[in-house]
Amino acid sequence: MRRARKFMARLGGVETTAARDVWHDLGGGWWRLTVPDPYRGANVYLLVDHGIYLVDAGHGSPEALAFLVRALQARGISPGSLAGVIYTHPHVDHMGGGVLLAEQWPQVKHLAHRETVEIARDYPGWVERTHRCVPDALAGHYPELAGELTSPATRVWAESYYLAPGSLEVVPLADGQEISLGRTRLVVLYTPGHQEKHITLYCPQRRAVITGDLLIGASTSIQLFTGGNVGQYYRSLDRMRRVKADMFYPGHGHPRPLGPALDLAEKTVHGQEEQIRQILSAGPLTAAQVAGKMFPRLPPAPGILLTLGLVLSHLTHLVEEGAVKVEEREGIRYYCLQPHWDGGGAG
Repeated sequence: MRRARKFMARLGGVETTAARDVWHDLGGGWWRLTVPDPYRGANVYLLVDHGIYLVDAGHGSPEALAFLVRALQARGISPGSLAGVIYTHPHVDHMGGGVLLAEQWPQVKHLAHRETVEIARDYPGWVERTHRCVPDALAGHYPELAGELTSPATRVWAESYYLAPGSLEVVPLADGQEISLGRTRLVVLYTPGHQEKHITLYCPQRRAVITGDLLIGASTSIQLFTGGNVGQYYRSLDRMRRVKADMFYPGHGHPRPLGPALDLAEKTVHGQEEQIRQILSAGPLTAAQVAGKMFPRLPPAPGILLTLGLVLSHLTHLVEEGAVKVEEREGIRYYCLQPHWDGGGAG
């Protein structure tokens, strides 16, 4: 509830703040805007060349859309001058705003990974299946957390955050495809891990990548129930190391040097898996029990969802790697260390 009030206060503040001032100049015709939402806010990038493009469009609420439209208009951008919106992935804080924008500015084209086309056409159904129903589904599997997962605070957050405003027709993008902006170009790189349809946009001329949520500052975000996959994440980090880029522009937070961020992300994910193996060395546990030991003070909504989703992502990967096995006891899944696992390899 408190997040929602802060969200509305931030949005209302645009009326008294020059909308032009909310853009952060990245140089060379690139700009960054943080569109508020009930959680932490998501970045939208404005790329101005011979054509004008956005990368991502923020949260799918009328208030967030109004914030975005006012900010665009303050820079003199109208429906006729915006060539398109490119989406890094279909999560509601990145594509949701674009669904609403399409209703107001119908001539703007929308581009995303080719496997996102069907998701966008049934966006409300996809959000319901993969996002909004998650608290109840998890509560059925983890009765010890049912109270927190189905609490009024969790429901209010899920209903305010996981909005599904409508459907969207998307132009499909393929791995390796180039998008010409004029003097510069973007190369589409398929980088699943945070989400299975995720792309990163590489600009050789700037030696920079727009990473969406593959890299988000000083943390990582891999959620099993919203399309996260640890093995894919490791492989996407490896792919980023082969890109000739110095800086990355994340979906949340500030631009940073790419190399140190890749090192930190890999260290963080590997460290989390090491911690889980240490926890399981004492004996079999459920995913909820592992989460409780990793985070002794389980955070409230949305933290309870994100924490359990993170732990499940790692446990699934450890099972795939052969480090952990699953045992069912009276319908409850327990995770156990494999006694003779040789250490395997990341990813």
